[in-house]
Amino acid sequence: MSDRSERADRARDRARALKGQRVEAVAAPFLFPTPPAIARRVVELAAIEPGMRVLEPSAGTGALIDAMPFVVDVVAIEINLGLVQRLRNLHPGISVIQADFLNVGTGLGEFDRVIMNPPFDRGLDIKHILHARSFLAPGRRLVAVCADGPRQREAFEPIAELYESLPADAFVAQGTGVRTALVVLESPS
Repeated sequence: MSDRSERADRARDRARALKGQRVEAVAAPFLFPTPPAIARRVVELAAIEPGMRVLEPSAGTGALIDAMPFVVDVVAIEINLGLVQRLRNLHPGISVIQADFLNVGTGLGEFDRVIMNPPFDRGLDIKHILHARSFLAPGRRLVAVCADGPRQREAFEPIAELYESLPADAFVAQGTGVRTALVVLESPS
């Protein structure tokens, strides 16, 4: 996809998100929202179908939720109160829980899919992804954005259905030059 069409996609997505809404700025440390094209790829790899139960831990601004082509049973978890309120306003039909995902226990039940862009700081992405995997029902799938570094490769390549490096500048427009990858994991046996 050309740079011009990606910018046009981002502008359309921002306009859709703001239509009928007031503009609000939310500051959150280490928040790097998933770019629309990557969010669509995550949802595509997740192969979400109607009737599925989907977990979105560390939901942030809801970019992954926005990329879903239809409504499903979504549980979103976000630690930042401002982002929680924003998610509740923009997505009144989903369950939004304010919590640190790493402290969430199994009381949520099992999910058909997990889609996520967790924090990357000091290897937190690895902890978040492995914790999220424990919420999958048997035979189900997790798709995550993670840092593309040696720790992540060591943790995920041996167990991943797919480990796909993203372009070096994938998150530059979101304010970071961290190299990223997409990881697809099936539920543990």
